[in-house]
Amino acid sequence: MRASNWTVLGLLGALAVGGCDCGGGDTPPPTTPPRDGGGTDGMIVRPPDGTMPPACVAPQQMCAGACVDVMTSAAHCGDCGNACDPGAVCAAGSCSCPMGTTDCGGGCTTGLDTDPLNCGDCGRSCFGGTCSGGMCSCVAPLASDGMGGCVDTSRDPSNCGAVGMDCRDDQHCIDSACACRPGLTEVGGACVDLMSDPSNCGTIGTACNDPTPLCAAGMCVAMCPDGTQSCDGACVDVETSPLHCGECGNACETARQVCSGGECREFRTATGCVACPCEGGTCSGDLGLCCTYPGRPADIICVEGATCP
Repeated sequence: MRASNWTVLGLLGALAVGGCDCGGGDTPPPTTPPRDGGGTDGMIVRPPDGTMPPACVAPQQMCAGACVDVMTSAAHCGDCGNACDPGAVCAAGSCSCPMGTTDCGGGCTTGLDTDPLNCGDCGRSCFGGTCSGGMCSCVAPLASDGMGGCVDTSRDPSNCGAVGMDCRDDQHCIDSACACRPGLTEVGGACVDLMSDPSNCGTIGTACNDPTPLCAAGMCVAMCPDGTQSCDGACVDVETSPLHCGECGNACETARQVCSGGECREFRTATGCVACPCEGGTCSGDLGLCCTYPGRPADIICVEGATCP
């Protein structure tokens, strides 16, 4: 009996040291610790510094590493990264200008009655003058356009020489008079390019015939040079030609268009500006690019698009 007791005690000691598979099944695998770094397999992902990101509660979202209320945040309005314009506020996830101000694109103006950059209407600049009651007080040599704005009658094709005096579509306003666009010449009531017109090649009345029926650089030739194409016998660069812009026969339709990159782009006179870049918001909105008018380096215009003509 004593020997048997010692045997039992020995067995119990062995079990205590070696452990026991009491369940008789497989041992559950150890829990995999959260990984550092990325991963999208459902595991908890820790940032490189080992900290855990906070849990955001709706309507908050995780934006730039912080919980943000996208219903009211001007920097993340409605969604992460959707910033409101200067002066605007975020309410219910949408940007809007406070009461008493107007959204004129790029920011909220404090009042159309007195803002010299948005006088009476968004984008109406007084060009150095003052704004009172939504009407500009123009500074000479600018003149009032009769609608609250100011115009430069010396170079505005819609107010050339006098307010309301329109130039023809193929003309520009030069020194208060309508004239053919730079590079074009008046021939029989139309503006033609003597550098490419096969009926007036180099000089008025000089026609190109076989075997040199094409006109290029003011000379009759048999083939158009590289970089140009023949449009009814005129060798032109369709990237810049106002008479064949983008394709043959596609003339820029109004005196307020220039050809740039093969597209007719709207422009307006950069009133009060003598050199790019213009100050005071002269070139803004859709016509936000400051350029020189083709062939008139002293003539500053505001052009739509991303490239100057």
